[in-house]
Amino acid sequence: MAAGSVTAADRGPGILIKNPTSLTVPGADGAYGGTLLGLSRDHEIAMMDTPITVPGEELGGAPTEQIEGGKWCVFGALFRGFDDDALATIYANTATGASTGKKVIRIGTGQSVKAGHRVSDRAVKLLFVPKKSSKRAVIIYRALPGIREDSRTALTIFRESTHAVTFVGMPDATGRVAEVGRLADLTL
Repeated sequence: MAAGSVTAADRGPGILIKNPTSLTVPGADGAYGGTLLGLSRDHEIAMMDTPITVPGEELGGAPTEQIEGGKWCVFGALFRGFDDDALATIYANTATGASTGKKVIRIGTGQSVKAGHRVSDRAVKLLFVPKKSSKRAVIIYRALPGIREDSRTALTIFRESTHAVTFVGMPDATGRVAEVGRLADLTL
């Protein structure tokens, strides 16, 4: 095992891409064949497991075994500013502004996506590519976009405008959820 080093910590910036088609050819726009989701920061992933503990009656209910449970993940980030592609991905109801052509976030019950709609209908394949190739990349094969409940967007020049987002990784048709590793080692 190699000695630990603070320079090996993965805390660098990167980009988020929706529905990439390549992991080797970034393209002129750097989007790996997908859609670049504007500027973002504070990327993090929580890898989740739901093991089932088996109690032993003969031991008064003390655990005697654990069974593998479902695997899933939650990826979080802060989208910076008001990128149209990012807004259309994370908010269920957006429209194109009639005058400016920019995205408008629509909130309320009179919209096309109402309470009770499945978020999985808006699932995307999500790729996080760090700026340094020596850092860890993430691909989530079926990511459900959403806004964190505590998200607040500043509308002032004194603070950066951000959107706190989460992408919940669920199994795709083949059972894959996510891969975390060097970009060259991931599979599409």
